Amino acid sequence: MEDFRWGYSFLKTDTRISERDRLRIVGVAVDMYLRGSEKRTISGDNYEGIIKAKGEHGVLGTFTGPIFTGEFNIGGEKGKARLKFLVSEQTGTEEYGPGSMN
Repeated sequence: MEDFRWGYSFLKTDTRISERDRLRIVGVAVDMYLRGSEKRTISGDNYEGIIKAKGEHGVLGTFTGPIFTGEFNIGGEKGKARLKFLVSEQTGTEEYGPGSMN
């Protein structure tokens, strides 16, 4: 069997950033979590900014995990956007793992 890791990501976002860009940004936060990164610069066609690990854990219902924040300059006259992420890894949670619904 191939090793895998899985979980959930939650994003408090700014709607001035497109859905496609928000998905890319949250993907970067998850990659940071998996690699243990503390800070990363990211840019796209209409934004640029920094994502940082806050060094603290958050809770959302029954999900817990590290908190990441992002501050982005949005193209044109749109200004700055602040985003917040919670990454909740579920690897090892056998009861709810992939395939548990089969």
